[in-house]
Amino acid sequence: EVNRVKQMVETHPLGVKKRIFTDSELNYCYAKNNPFPHLAARFAAKEAAAKAFGTGIRGIGWKEIEIIKENDGQVGINLSGRAKQLALELGITNFLLSLSHSREYAVAQAIAVGGGSRE
Repeated sequence: EVNRVKQMVETHPLGVKKRIFTDSELNYCYAKNNPFPHLAARFAAKEAAAKAFGTGIRGIGWKEIEIIKENDGQVGINLSGRAKQLALELGITNFLLSLSHSREYAVAQAIAVGGGSRE
């Protein structure tokens, strides 16, 4: 829900900015008239990507999964730190990502693509 993310950002602005979103994500979202649906969509995308790993966000920093805008206008994921290492270990080479939002809700789907197997 967009309002939950808005409340989280307004209640703990420094914590959210420091722990969840990268500077690039914040700059993109705050360039919009209403940044909160965009922030909520990115939060949902980070959760979806973490779940696509099969581990959830446990052991991965929120900022290690960065939601980016590709040159062609598509959204993508830039991994760093433990998230990048985990992708290498699992053989994940790419993510297919879809985001959508309205004023009230944000949703995201992430599919991890690669040749690795989970035994």
